Amino acid sequence: MIAQCDSGLTVGQPRFLSEGAGSNPSLSLHFLEIDTPRAEALVVEHHYLHCECPISWAWGIEDADGKLLGVLTVGKLMSWSVRCGLVGETHEQMKEPGARSGDVYELNRLWLSDTLPVFEVQKVDKKTGELKTHRHGVESRFIGWCLHQLKKKYPNIILVSYADGSKDHVGYVYQATNWIYTGQRQALADICVEGYADHRSVTQELRGGYAYACEEHGKFPTPYSPLPYPPTRPCQECGNPARRLGCRSWAIQDYVADTSGNKLKVYRKPRSPKHRYVWFANPEDRQLLKGKWAPKPYPKVAAKGEHEAQVESARQGADAELGESAKEETK
Repeated sequence: MIAQCDSGLTVGQPRFLSEGAGSNPSLSLHFLEIDTPRAEALVVEHHYLHCECPISWAWGIEDADGKLLGVLTVGKLMSWSVRCGLVGETHEQMKEPGARSGDVYELNRLWLSDTLPVFEVQKVDKKTGELKTHRHGVESRFIGWCLHQLKKKYPNIILVSYADGSKDHVGYVYQATNWIYTGQRQALADICVEGYADHRSVTQELRGGYAYACEEHGKFPTPYSPLPYPPTRPCQECGNPARRLGCRSWAIQDYVADTSGNKLKVYRKPRSPKHRYVWFANPEDRQLLKGKWAPKPYPKVAAKGEHEAQVESARQGADAELGESAKEETK
């Protein structure tokens, strides 16, 4: 049997392989575009981060009863440095008409229900010529289908996505759908405020305005304002011109005060190590990947933090020494 997708594409009918009983009931699946509210609800309820994210496009997996068993979302990247770095542009260049950084989006959420079935596909082995049965999940088919739909909507789009090392994610679904691996994301730490779940939930008022620096008296904060911030402003101590820094006030403070005057501690929370993958709707755009974004061989293990990597390196070194010792003893 064949499962029909909304674009007219077809995928082989998935079959759930039950344990022990030997039964093989069929299950019809439907890939379709879904609206933002439905996608957000699925993401918040089921994705391990349990929080909203920017969504420009979203697709789901629907069963015969109309129940959504999976979701994939694509949205605008919050980090301008990633958008620029990927295509080799500066912050000033990204403001120019036709800047490629404007084409960079993120595949920011992917959730698939554990109840989804397993596909059985028969293929001819290229080496032996024999017909073999391969078992794999619906993940790669769903991602591949979503990318096909996205390419029709936005022929020059560029996607980046991450595999979270803290969850032992390697990114095999990206490897299966021919994404380009560009290495491990640099170690980062988010600014957080006491009483808030993460940096995204901190209000603009607590973040403050831009910080400024005086040559004589150093850095000082300013209150938040929706108005543009001038490149210089008088120092609070001496009145001399102080230059605007590239960070908000909370980045230079140990505490911030809420509307009631309560002092809240500001701290840094390290982000988990992640593998970074890139996909181009237009294959010719691959030439944009240079420097630290240059393609690298696919990883086989989850990303590790600096300390974890040092421990793993030391362990491998110790294993190698033991191996050499064993060789010496057998001589």
